[in-house]
Amino acid sequence: VFRLAVTDSTQAKAFAPAIWETGVRHLIVVQRGEAWGDGNYETIKKEFEALGGEISARIRYDAEKTEFAAEAAILNDEVVRLNNQYGADTVGIAAWSLPEFPALYSACKEYPNLVDALWFGSDG
Repeated sequence: VFRLAVTDSTQAKAFAPAIWETGVRHLIVVQRGEAWGDGNYETIKKEFEALGGEISARIRYDAEKTEFAAEAAILNDEVVRLNNQYGADTVGIAAWSLPEFPALYSACKEYPNLVDALWFGSDG
C-alpha cells in the first residue's frame, strides 16, 4: 500500500471528475477556514464548474472549531433546498476537514437528509 501526499490542486482536480461521474451536479462544499481548505475549494470550484456542475453553497468554518450544530443546520437547509429543486441523486457534499470531521458528521446525524446524502472528502 502506498499513500501519496499530493498538492491541493492535484487532489481537487481528481475529485471533480470522480464526483461528476456519480451523477452529482450540485455540490455543497464544507471546509476548514484555512489555506488547505481554501485551496481545495478554489480548485474544486474551477474544475467542477468546468464540467458543467454547480457549487451551490460553501460552508467555511474555523479550523479550531469543535462543535458543529450550526453548520449542520445550515448544511441540512441547503441539502433540502437542492433535493427539492433538483432531486437527491444530483446533490452531493464535499468535505475538506481533518480531525474535526467526526464531530462535524456527528452533528449531521441529527438530519436524515444529511445521513442519506452523497459525501465526498479527503483527510489531507
